[in-house]
Amino acid sequence: MRYRLVLINLLCVLIVSNCWAKTSPGTAGAPFLKIGVGAKAVAMGEAFSALADDITAIYWNPAGLVQLTKPEISMMYNDWFEGVGHGFLGFGVPPSRKKAIGFSIIYLGVGDIPGYADGIIGSQPVSTGKFSARDTAFAFAYASAITEFLSLGMTIKGIVQKIENEETSSFAIDLGQLYQSPIEGLILSTVLQNVGPRIKFSTEGDKLPLTLKLGSTYRFGVQPLTITCDLTKSIDNDWKMNLGMELWFKEMIALRGGFNSQIFKDLGTGITGGFGFTIKHYQIDYAFIPYDELGNTHRLSLTFRFDAK
Repeated sequence: MRYRLVLINLLCVLIVSNCWAKTSPGTAGAPFLKIGVGAKAVAMGEAFSALADDITAIYWNPAGLVQLTKPEISMMYNDWFEGVGHGFLGFGVPPSRKKAIGFSIIYLGVGDIPGYADGIIGSQPVSTGKFSARDTAFAFAYASAITEFLSLGMTIKGIVQKIENEETSSFAIDLGQLYQSPIEGLILSTVLQNVGPRIKFSTEGDKLPLTLKLGSTYRFGVQPLTITCDLTKSIDNDWKMNLGMELWFKEMIALRGGFNSQIFKDLGTGITGGFGFTIKHYQIDYAFIPYDELGNTHRLSLTFRFDAK
């Protein structure tokens, strides 16, 4: 079994490496697919592929769906830059005979974008009024516990992008694994995201943001402390590191923090933070991410877990 895991990891690296040299930084299509979902995961610096213990596993690592203990539905709202709205809605059913399924929708939209035609009148560009743009991804995920230590998962996504009156679509597949290592409390993960054909607004089109994630999570025995780490390589970006931590108090209140090296490199300190708390079947999570000159962003998630009985 361990040899199979090594082969899977090497295959993922080879697939992604074959495409990196052909794509310039920041040029992949459907970039909204790289925006993390779930306030919990984002507060932990997006180091979540080896934890993936809630319905957002559909996005981070579909293999994590086998960790669900009850059916759950979750909604997230992301108050992003310049009037851009970003949301997530997901529903998952816990393992039945070690199998689980989930459904989700990711939405990114912005309205009132000024439009201009080619040419100028006098010294002013010719206005064509305002228009809107939106991106949507519909996903179905399936996960299975292959052994006591290994689970595998797959997410199939339908992608739709619309700018003014132009619309295009494509599809993608995510593949993920979770492996409980011989070291108690240490979980390892490998995830390959956005494997699919080009998405085309023009004749040529753009490659999807193919991404490889190598993750680890360590839970400290009886202590309610979890440390996470992801190494991530996207087709149009360099390797980045994500670090996160989560500390629970009496299984009611959680404090979270993290570091995202991509934000640190491009837009700010890279430090993230947030908290969560549970009330009966409800869990509310909040994340705060500063972006220096662009301002601060806030994400809020509400999760409801149904009574398994």
